[in-house]
Amino acid sequence: MGAMPTIRRATIADQGTLIRLRLALFREMGEVPTEADEHALGAALEHYFATEMPPGRFHGWLALDDAGEAVGCGGLVFARKPPSHGNHSGCEAYLMNMYTLPVWRGRGVAGGILGAILAFARESGVGAVRLHATERGRPIYERAGFRSIGTEMVMAIK
Repeated sequence: MGAMPTIRRATIADQGTLIRLRLALFREMGEVPTEADEHALGAALEHYFATEMPPGRFHGWLALDDAGEAVGCGGLVFARKPPSHGNHSGCEAYLMNMYTLPVWRGRGVAGGILGAILAFARESGVGAVRLHATERGRPIYERAGFRSIGTEMVMAIK
């Protein structure tokens, strides 16, 4: 482990790396209980990135160490909503897929990725960025200026 990793935009060629890191995130969270679940999720992620990255509906970032190996990632998707007070563009972004390999945590990797993503969001005219944070990730977002508001409710449609 050398200096701070290099942060760059992910391309479709990085799809495998994004999948590997997202699966690591879900394994850590206990959200892929079996090998079959992980395989199915991996296939769904492959389809998602293949269809959403080329037209720019998903934007990804990678943190690369001195050897060019990915040590962290983050992603952003946009949503256009009706304009509101404080967001006349109606454009919002959802920050997701933030993950840093355990050995790299506490070294500013997530903050570097977050900074690059927020700069892109500002340049894109986004009026708000939303996310769901783990307890471990919450301080990173709070330092960047995020605040907790309300709670979200979700219903799975099957």
